Amino acid sequence: MKKTLKGRFMFPVLLSAALGICVLIFIFYSQAKQIITSDIEKMSKDKVEKMVDNVDNKLKNWKEILQILATDDEAKRLNGKDLFNEISKQKKIFDDFELMTIIDEKGNYYDSKHRRGNVSDRQYFKDSIEGYTSISEPIISKRDNKAVIVISTPISDKKNIKGVLCAEVSLSYLTYIINCEKIGEKGYAFMIDSVGRLMAYPDKNKLLTTNIIDMNDEDLNSICKDMIKGIDGVGRYNYNGELKMVAYKHVLEAPWSIAMTANYKEVFHDLEVFKNFIIVIGIIVLAIIIYFIYIVVNSVTEPIKEIKDCIEIATTGNLEVQCNINSKDELGVLGDRLNKLINENKRLIDETIEYDRIKMEFFANISHELKTPINIIFSTVQLLNLYANKNEDVSFNDLEQDKMRKYLKIMEQNSYRLIRCVNNLIDLTELDCGVLTPKLVNTNIVEVVEEITMATVEYVKSKDKKIIFDTDIEEKYMAIDVEKIERIILNLISNALKFTEPKDVIIVGIYDKGEEIDIVVKDSGKGIPQDKQKIIFERFRQVDQLLNRDHEGSGIGLSLVKALVEMHNGEIRVKSKVGEGSEFIITLPVHFIKGQEIEENKLVREPKIQKIEIEFSDIYG
Repeated sequence: MKKTLKGRFMFPVLLSAALGICVLIFIFYSQAKQIITSDIEKMSKDKVEKMVDNVDNKLKNWKEILQILATDDEAKRLNGKDLFNEISKQKKIFDDFELMTIIDEKGNYYDSKHRRGNVSDRQYFKDSIEGYTSISEPIISKRDNKAVIVISTPISDKKNIKGVLCAEVSLSYLTYIINCEKIGEKGYAFMIDSVGRLMAYPDKNKLLTTNIIDMNDEDLNSICKDMIKGIDGVGRYNYNGELKMVAYKHVLEAPWSIAMTANYKEVFHDLEVFKNFIIVIGIIVLAIIIYFIYIVVNSVTEPIKEIKDCIEIATTGNLEVQCNINSKDELGVLGDRLNKLINENKRLIDETIEYDRIKMEFFANISHELKTPINIIFSTVQLLNLYANKNEDVSFNDLEQDKMRKYLKIMEQNSYRLIRCVNNLIDLTELDCGVLTPKLVNTNIVEVVEEITMATVEYVKSKDKKIIFDTDIEEKYMAIDVEKIERIILNLISNALKFTEPKDVIIVGIYDKGEEIDIVVKDSGKGIPQDKQKIIFERFRQVDQLLNRDHEGSGIGLSLVKALVEMHNGEIRVKSKVGEGSEFIITLPVHFIKGQEIEENKLVREPKIQKIEIEFSDIYG
């Protein structure tokens, strides 16, 4: 997607404004949140501390009542019946107690409901019979099957402990005490014992049956562990999909802890309202900023857009377009200069078209003028050579005939060389002019490469070298220009011949890569230095100018090879190491010309031999 100039101006400005507003909103919201959170946490701590004080005071009061009652004469005589009758007359003092019990030193009890039994296995009895006033962990009463705590104190005379006086307090009553205050409509308080069991909770069914540590919430478990350890604090946790805030504090008179919890959304409702308010204000301010920025930017970008549109029309080839900017500022001057530039380009294009027409006529003429005399010379040399070889009436001695053949061979080779040079120059010129196009046919590229390679065997053998053809497939049909593929292979084999020594081996291979085909020409010759490998495909460049003494060349062969490969939408690369040889790898994409039948490559030996003579014409020795 194209970025307009207006967008480039407005985007950073709007981004900066938006970021600035977001930062201000964040600062205001953070400050408000910090203040509100601090106030709510302080309020929660105060409320839970008040609840803990209430519970501690109640526990102290209950212990004091029992300790005083244990000094009564009826209690010392373990006369529960008379003791409880006396207590029943003072209900207001003992109204918190669900049940009272007097126990002898063997654990046999008599309770305020005139029932008897034995509680010698209870821990609170064992503690008090040892002389301690204790508050038990929450238990299920043997008598009423209710969840209770037991406050117990020893009954003794001056020397011995004679029994224990107990009072049971319902956990429901503890729940009532700690829920006298709450935070919000959905808030409530709960209390846990020393192992995490709920001993005061709005839902009575969960008393002593639910352990918070067993709940599947890491935050709540962590809070519960702190409460069990007697640590005070404030935290958050999720319960049934709702985020809750909790303040907790331990009880001094017993190993318990009380927590006050509240719905997070409810207690922070005012904070959410404030956040929404400042977001709305921020959006309104941003909208006002956008409006003013748009007006300012539009006044600058409209003339620039006019210039841009004018340039886009001109780039399509319509040079009749003109900019209409009626201003005397810098943009007006720019529009006038653009109009002059368009007019000048129109004039230059007209001149270039005329120049290209003249240039094409020139190359057509020079091609004719160069090839015609060369062909005449070449034909004459061939006739003389034929005459010298077959006409027995020629009165040349053997030595003269050998010399004539040598000179004729030199003339023939140089004629081939001149044809090769002219062909390469004309091809490169046609490439530059865009008139050289491939004549693609659907054919078997393996057969094409194999035949042109095998046609060079005798020539390579005459240089005391060896050429090998290798392939992993028998046939691969694709669209190629057969003549240009042959020129590519011959050129690379020619290079390999130039820079290898007698007995060296040249390998020409073709390998199937699925959607691509690789053609490889590898030799065991001198190799190419690493720093020279980048220039070998440039025109008129050779690896080492000193090589020209032994191997002639124009320096355009590999550049033409690269162009012919790219004409097939392929690529060529080289791997080489000095002293170990070179490997040229051509990768061509496999594709077909739709609707065209497959053409077989028919081997015509004479034309291929002539192609070899032309491509190898700059190899001497």
